[in-house]
Amino acid sequence: MTTENAKVTGPATLTRRNFLFASLAAGGGLLLGFPLTSSLQAAEAPLATPHAYIRIDPNGLVTLILPYVEMGQGAYTAQVQILAEELEVDPSTVRVEAAPPQEPLYASPLFGGQITLRLY
Repeated sequence: MTTENAKVTGPATLTRRNFLFASLAAGGGLLLGFPLTSSLQAAEAPLATPHAYIRIDPNGLVTLILPYVEMGQGAYTAQVQILAEELEVDPSTVRVEAAPPQEPLYASPLFGGQITLRLY
């Protein structure tokens, strides 16, 4: 295509103001598809229970509740070793329990093999 064949139809109708209005309208349309009430309710009502990741039974059994899934990264093994060392107990007395699903007490948006060890 040469410049001789190109036709100029006039000035562009997309101004900065029109672009901003179109962007805001598109962004507002995306927000309508996502409910924000659940996050607002969680922020308004504080949890009645503290963040309890460790339970110690009267007989000395230590239970560690992990909100992360073991998928070969060694998170359960490493967490047991770290907790047993910090509490100065035998690692055989520490057991790992998965956190209940959909429990806001243990919710975290972070995933990954190494992030589990860094968060504790």
